Amino acid sequence: MSDANSDSRPVSILARLWKELRDGYLRLIFFLAGSILCALFFIGTFMWNHHVFVIHKVEPALDRIPRIETAVSDTQRETKSIGQRISEISTDLDKRILSGKFPSHGIIAEFASAPGDKVLTNQGEELSLLSDSVRGYASTIHFELIPYEIGNSDGFLKIHYDLLPKNRGPQSFVPYVGVYANFSNPVISFDVTQFKGVEIKLRPTKAQPGDRFYLALCDASVTGNGNYAWAECEIPRGVLSDTAFVLVKKRFDDFKTPRWGGGPFEFDAKRVFRFIIKIEGQVGVASDGGELDIEDLRFF
Repeated sequence: MSDANSDSRPVSILARLWKELRDGYLRLIFFLAGSILCALFFIGTFMWNHHVFVIHKVEPALDRIPRIETAVSDTQRETKSIGQRISEISTDLDKRILSGKFPSHGIIAEFASAPGDKVLTNQGEELSLLSDSVRGYASTIHFELIPYEIGNSDGFLKIHYDLLPKNRGPQSFVPYVGVYANFSNPVISFDVTQFKGVEIKLRPTKAQPGDRFYLALCDASVTGNGNYAWAECEIPRGVLSDTAFVLVKKRFDDFKTPRWGGGPFEFDAKRVFRFIIKIEGQVGVASDGGELDIEDLRFF
């Protein structure tokens, strides 16, 4: 009996241990499974709330997309409109800057008379005056057409001028006057590269020794508000006569930016729109009753 009891005791101990171990594993499994389910529940709840939150945020943004697209479309139309306007302005400027070759005869002015005692260039443009009076100084100028024969429109231009410097503290201002005319109206530029330069016939019948004569060609390369530093060349007094017209030729290479111009600007013979004949005096010296005769002006 004792032996049989002794043999069954270890077996019951092992069975108990196995039962406890099995129950422990089961509890652990149940615990882990419950934990996983709880975690999945919380994760699912978070994701659902986040999804709803995103929908609430995205839907208004999606609603704004058509408005944004409309605004972008309007901006594009405005940009296109601005671009078209810039293109139109550019085209207009191109037309003003370069309209074609100057007439092959090259004649700028033979100073024929016109109805109303106007003096016109060969392009039909009226002469205009310039003087230092725009700066508050006192020089004056006027002109008249002198016909070679009574009733003949052909003649020459006589310029009457008074160079009168006005004292304003230390005198440093050079008095000046002049005449000018555009090549067209409205103002457009011409290509004169088929010519080599300009020739002019002139005669200073009454002029002080210090009076200086200039010829300027105005081209579109000189830019800036109030900047009139167009290329010019001086006509030497030594070659002129006070009794006879003298033909003076100046090549385009002779035309330079004036000393006060702040340049230099490179003369562009493809964009010329005006000529100027200018008379300068001396600093602080009056030149009363000056006269300058001009017969012809043309490109050669």
